[in-house]
Amino acid sequence: MKNYKVLMAIALSSAMLLWLPPRTSACGPYFEEAIFTRPDHPDYPLTHFAQGQLGVIQPTYARSYLVVAYRYLNGAPLTKTEQDAAVALWNERLKSSESTREGGVREWTDARNRASGAPQAPEFKGSYRPFDQKDNYGEYLNCAPDSFHTAADTLSRRIARFGPASPEVAEWAQAQDAVYSNCSALGAIPGLAKSGLPAIIQADRAYQIAAANFYSGNFDTAAQMFKDISADQNSPWRELAPYLVARALVRKSTLSAGPGKCDTDLLAQADSQLTKVLGRADLRSVHPAASRLLSFIRIRLHPDERLRDLGRDLLSKDAAAQFKQNLIDYTYLLDKYESDAGSGLADAVKKDDLADWIFTFQAKDKPSLDHALQKWSATRSTPWLLAALSKTGQAAPASPDLMAVAARIKDSSPAFPTVMFHRIRYSIETGQRDVARRLIEEFFSSVSPALPRSAVNLFLAQRLKLARNLDQFLSAAKRIPSGYALDELNETLNEKPPDAKKTDKVLFDADATAIMNERMPVTMLKDIAANQALPAPLRRGVAVAAWTRSVLLGDESIAEELVPVLQDLEPDLKPDLQTYLTSPNAPARKFAGILLILRFPGTRPYVVPGVERTEPIGKTDSYRDNWWCPLNLDLAASNYDKMSGMQEPATAGTAAPKKKPAPAYPEFLTEGDRVAAASEWKKLVVIPTAPDYLPAAVLEFAKQQPEDPRLPEALALAVHSTRYGCTDKETVKFSKAAFDLLHKKYPNSEWAKKTKYWYGN
Repeated sequence: MKNYKVLMAIALSSAMLLWLPPRTSACGPYFEEAIFTRPDHPDYPLTHFAQGQLGVIQPTYARSYLVVAYRYLNGAPLTKTEQDAAVALWNERLKSSESTREGGVREWTDARNRASGAPQAPEFKGSYRPFDQKDNYGEYLNCAPDSFHTAADTLSRRIARFGPASPEVAEWAQAQDAVYSNCSALGAIPGLAKSGLPAIIQADRAYQIAAANFYSGNFDTAAQMFKDISADQNSPWRELAPYLVARALVRKSTLSAGPGKCDTDLLAQADSQLTKVLGRADLRSVHPAASRLLSFIRIRLHPDERLRDLGRDLLSKDAAAQFKQNLIDYTYLLDKYESDAGSGLADAVKKDDLADWIFTFQAKDKPSLDHALQKWSATRSTPWLLAALSKTGQAAPASPDLMAVAARIKDSSPAFPTVMFHRIRYSIETGQRDVARRLIEEFFSSVSPALPRSAVNLFLAQRLKLARNLDQFLSAAKRIPSGYALDELNETLNEKPPDAKKTDKVLFDADATAIMNERMPVTMLKDIAANQALPAPLRRGVAVAAWTRSVLLGDESIAEELVPVLQDLEPDLKPDLQTYLTSPNAPARKFAGILLILRFPGTRPYVVPGVERTEPIGKTDSYRDNWWCPLNLDLAASNYDKMSGMQEPATAGTAAPKKKPAPAYPEFLTEGDRVAAASEWKKLVVIPTAPDYLPAAVLEFAKQQPEDPRLPEALALAVHSTRYGCTDKETVKFSKAAFDLLHKKYPNSEWAKKTKYWYGN
């Protein structure tokens, strides 16, 4: 699997050199993405959610969060022990498993390096081993982090007793090297310890030989050796060994029956072994691990019974000490039910109110609404009220009774933000805009300052839809992200650690920029750029977009009016803007505008949501985050989010549309504004990608003014744009035409000497 991912990464990075949309796909291996509303988990710190500050509960949250939400919605808050357990689990799941594994390896490596009397340790090949030694595409974690922690701790204690250069430590370290040679492939089994070595080294060696057999897949041998160790009263491993007998049985069960299957007879033997372990007081040190493994077994042997028991235990304070493991096992069973229709869990899910609520809340179909309403009518509970309310809308009107009960939820309730969100959403969807305005102002006047940022942004998105004038629109458009992530090859978003310097950085979310780009005329963008209520970075982005757009549309009056604002926000543009203003005629002004755009790759005719390009406006981004891609109608309708970095804002309780719908016109736009915006957008979407448009414009000007001294630079920059811009199949002809003219007419210019190649697909 790893080899496949590497090959795919290489293929993707090669493909990106041929065509890249602006910003989101253009920033190469890594780019920063602002997260305004988190779809998968609550905002950081997760302790707030564990304490009952639920914000707007999203049905897309991982189910462990919904379990906690259900507890608070039902008036059963988590104890401090349970809160800590939940947060520990969430942090483990959100943390990279690779970094966790490497942490264990590093700990072992550090300890191993202190064994100065032993030969240098061989290179560690990894913790994962293929299911089949002939198949490199399926693998499992063979050597877990705990193994390295135990080895490091044991070696440290042996060094403290015998000394780092002692033969005892050298023997021990070399044997452990052999053990770990089996982690990723079939390695060596340590031999018996040399006679005369202390008894503890002899006992350690017996354990090391058993462990090596375990990692190499000799499970029967390993199990028998662990049994023998458990009978040795002088072995420091005698308490752990009975548990490891069960571990060997479980590992054999999971690997011998095929992918995704288990040998139930072996699991039953392991169940019996662990039951004996838990019944022995002298083995209490391994009882926690034994309990976890026993739960692992029973959710596979008796999933329906285990789901029922876990659902009960998760709602009981008596099981607080096992809360983390119960949450792990419960969500495993829910995932199994969803992925495996033959899991036998259907009846158990229906009978378990918690599981039933989670699946109903997450479902998007009409039967789930009917079921939610039935459950709410029967229970009148807050979780089912929320589930039913979240599914109402224009196509599924809410009953007066449902809305009346929702209106009585107090602002002190953990459910209040979610209920208010859906009351406002429902009012907007059903055309009750004044009701929605009253509710949203009521909400903001009563909400706690500790409301999660994701929730604040969801309510601001609602307020944006209700704006009655431009000032209200801009007030709602200003958002502070809940966090940031790094996008690796545009495949996955990896959460970045919180950055204190960015906690109050104001940006535009996608809903606002979509309206600015598609539904506002350039005259209104000019007004936004001049609005002092906006932070300068936001004004700068709008000013650049409005000026670039006006040049492309040939609207000289707006371009001229924007010059004072733009040169104040982007001082580096001032000389070129002055040249634009003093150009003698329309063709000269158009060329001056095109040359400015070529000189400043950060120019583009639309406002970008979230984080802008990281390079200064005048510097070429080496990963092609430069100028613009085509905004044709098909792409605008189906893939505009990827083309311009726009993503549909998350909306709790509703399914994301397959295609991005055109944004609605704000109600404060006049008919003239709407006509102008529609006309401008119609012209913009037929403008080609920048590496086609810009060379074509320069070539056309060269026909009209062949002696203009700026042409060599313009032609060279036009070719440059075809190397670092968003290209298509037509780009090559424009690149070659500009290259040929540059070298034919201006062969001795510095620009011709700098331009050695033309580019394209």
